Amino acid sequence: MIDFEQASIAFKEYLKDFNLEYGKNELKVRHTYGVVNASEYI
Repeated sequence: MIDFEQASIAFKEYLKDFNLEYGKNELKVRHTYGVVNASEYI
């Protein structure tokens, strides 16, 4: 089972190197969180 709390911390650390104001980066982040939500649902 994936530890979503630990994965979230690692993902936020990873995102520090990206400009989230850039539309495509923001879209990828929203997509990732959408996939996480969908996987929890499944």
